[in-house]
Amino acid sequence: VEPCGSVNQALNKAVKSSTYATGYHPAKAVDGNYSSYWKSARGNSQWWRVDLGAVQSIGCIRLTWGSEYGQSFKIQVSD
Repeated sequence: VEPCGSVNQALNKAVKSSTYATGYHPAKAVDGNYSSYWKSARGNSQWWRVDLGAVQSIGCIRLTWGSEYGQSFKIQVSD
């Protein structure tokens, strides 16, 4: 397992979300640019997912929050 941060397995992978605000497509969360990001439309129970394309070993998950951030979240994985 690589140390956290050494390999971004989600970089430019396929993503989907429940909603997104205009100009904040979910793909912006995995484009490698820290100045762009996904932003959901207003409301509760928003979700976002990334398809890594194949089964991956996950050593850690790093979330980088902006000034508007979730008050609670779940991280779920599936093969």
